[in-house]
Amino acid sequence: MEYTPDHTQSVQNILNDLWLKLQSAELIRVGKMEQQLIESHILFVSKAGEGRLMIDFHDYRLRPDAIHFAYPGQTIGVFAESEKEVELYAVRFAVLEDTKTAAVFPLAGEVPVYPEPKALLLCDLVTACFRSDQPLEHFRGQSAFLELMYVL
Repeated sequence: MEYTPDHTQSVQNILNDLWLKLQSAELIRVGKMEQQLIESHILFVSKAGEGRLMIDFHDYRLRPDAIHFAYPGQTIGVFAESEKEVELYAVRFAVLEDTKTAAVFPLAGEVPVYPEPKALLLCDLVTACFRSDQPLEHFRGQSAFLELMYVL
């Protein structure tokens, strides 16, 4: 799907009516991860290495100028293209509408982005906050996650 100014405005309007709740965040280092069913929305942000991300039957190259979204019920797999591992962030989140009912996130698959160094710093922060034993750090992670979605 090509993201035109009209589509961007439509997405912005939809996002305004959604609540995004961080569920987990991790940095994945893997040479190969077989296809597996997912139960939540996931944002993938490539950090290092060359590889491919499979979402259902769609094959995407992991690169710094694209992010990827997967939905509950889809399958995902990761494959390094060299002997080195691929590093990517997997940020799981729930999506609710203002009515508090489950909703579908308006972006799917690969979304082109301008490579933003701040995005990787925010991914590091979200991941660190989620791993913390301090409840207040989880709250901070939610804030950083929302900023990450804004930056992207």
